[in-house]
Amino acid sequence: MSLNNLQLPASLLADLYSSTLVQSSEAYTPKEKMKIEEVKISFLGGNEKRITIVIADAKQAYMSDADLEWMQKMLFACKLSLGDVAIINLHTKKTDINLIKQQLRPAKLIMLGPAPSEIELPLNFPMFKLQQHDDCIYLHAPSPAELNQEVEGIKEQKMKLWTSLKQLFEL
Repeated sequence: MSLNNLQLPASLLADLYSSTLVQSSEAYTPKEKMKIEEVKISFLGGNEKRITIVIADAKQAYMSDADLEWMQKMLFACKLSLGDVAIINLHTKKTDINLIKQQLRPAKLIMLGPAPSEIELPLNFPMFKLQQHDDCIYLHAPSPAELNQEVEGIKEQKMKLWTSLKQLFEL
């Protein structure tokens, strides 16, 4: 008798597979459902083009009106809108790259303010340098609050960001 033709009694099969491999959402207890909802990332935007923007603003749910206006101008210059992106504020809910990739599946991820280490990205790279890793292109730049000022040196930072964005979106 070969292993291909081996037949096991039903009681033995039931003991071997006593728990399911795939669990439907109805099978979760209320406590388990709450835990799943706790790790759900909330974001501003529609994420239609799978572009994630990570910021860290301790004073706002997402960002101030002035910073949002600046962000919309930046997106418009890149031929994008809020519907194309997902904006995550790390101060609202601490998250990491694994959750971001699992839930938002970004093709491009722009960190405006937070360093790569703050989302537990396993690599470090300088600001304004595009970095490809694990099917995603990353960009690190100063925060919208910093870039949305009229102080000395910011114009250079804005130009570096614009150059990087043109490369990222091949404008």
